[in-house]
Amino acid sequence: PALATEITVTASAGQVTIVEHGHTVAAAVGAMLTLPVEIHTGADGSVDLLQLGSKLHVGPNSTIAMPDAGPQGSIIDKIKQSAGYVLYNIKSRKTQPLSVETPYLVAVVKGTVFTIAVEEHAAQVALMEGSLDISAPGVTQHVLLKPNESIRHVDGDPELAVQTSASKAMQPHGELRSDSTAALSDPTQSGQMAVVAKDLADAGVAVATGHQIEAAKQSASGRSEEHTSELQSHHDL
Repeated sequence: PALATEITVTASAGQVTIVEHGHTVAAAVGAMLTLPVEIHTGADGSVDLLQLGSKLHVGPNSTIAMPDAGPQGSIIDKIKQSAGYVLYNIKSRKTQPLSVETPYLVAVVKGTVFTIAVEEHAAQVALMEGSLDISAPGVTQHVLLKPNESIRHVDGDPELAVQTSASKAMQPHGELRSDSTAALSDPTQSGQMAVVAKDLADAGVAVATGHQIEAAKQSASGRSEEHTSELQSHHDL
């Protein structure tokens, strides 16, 4: 059986760089990684990770680091996300919360499903299941985030503002696809974490660089369709 300090790569695509104990290792499916670990993805990169029932989907243009958790057999208790987009599905942990730290937000997790997106000078967290204790550097306020709520905090903002429109943002067509909804609660099938991440990104929940690129592509596609429509209307005249 895997040790608690080991992480398993369950899926990998595109440009993925994994640094384990200061050495670059292959991002091969089935690879067992031991802390400390740093992961960087390129514009076309993504990787899925599994650790004692908790799952992470790291999207494009993202950087996360998992420091040494202490003695062998310790559960991961801290993840540092400095850039990009990550979908977290964290198994319930009653006695040892997980802290996800970004430059602009800190989330304390006891078991939940949520996303964090980090961009230049800001970070956003959106919660789907469970609850999250949210804080930010330089802000004395703590916020307990509930399902279908989100917070986007810009560097220098004096407070944390909760937005309740996340439920609509995550459901652009009324609801997530059935396979995505199932994956949120038990994303064990290959590629399911990526399905959920794509749905959320398409809904505009993530604001990371990789998803800004995707939004730009969609915008360009929309302008192309609009131009085609105008040409058709002119032709009809």
